[in-house]
Amino acid sequence: MGSGPASDHGELATGRRRDHVSSPSGGSRGGVRRRRRAHRAARLVRRGSVPADRGRPASRVGPGRRRARGAHRVVLDVLDAEQAVAPVPVHGDLGMHNILWHGADTDRRSPSTISGLIDLDHAALGDPAIDVAPLLGRFGTAALAGVVSPGLLRRAMPHRATLSLQVAATADLRGDEALREFALSNLVKRYTAGTLHDPDGTVPDR
Repeated sequence: MGSGPASDHGELATGRRRDHVSSPSGGSRGGVRRRRRAHRAARLVRRGSVPADRGRPASRVGPGRRRARGAHRVVLDVLDAEQAVAPVPVHGDLGMHNILWHGADTDRRSPSTISGLIDLDHAALGDPAIDVAPLLGRFGTAALAGVVSPGLLRRAMPHRATLSLQVAATADLRGDEALREFALSNLVKRYTAGTLHDPDGTVPDR
């Protein structure tokens, strides 16, 4: 259960949940963890298929270094967004593949309702934006704006930006180089296309 590329949240997600429980106020220990996770994200991108551009002058930083900095930034954005959020129970992998539906026919002409959720191995206390992020990736911010509050949707966008990175982190911990490279290639494609936060290209306000 929960072993596929779409459901592996990895060390970054697990670490965020530990912070909610052990350092919700963002104290000194939480700040150290925050910086370490962001640095790990940048190192992971540099170690993967994206070149590191090491040794180049600052004025000639190439795309690999920029992407690593981008990975560093999106992790910090997630942790910043969670600072003032009280943790609540979250599913942790609320993609369409983990939602059971009742009453839908193959042509989608009949009404359907959610009958249950599966794969609860990532369930934890956390920011509810964690559960909105996979749905955002599927439907986009415009479609969710009518059913999700603006603040929650805004926090979900940085979470969505890290999804491929989380899969890559899990694959790296498992020693699965093929999955890691696949996830990093998705990250690079979204970064290059400007769709990290939203498939329609919307970015959260800073």
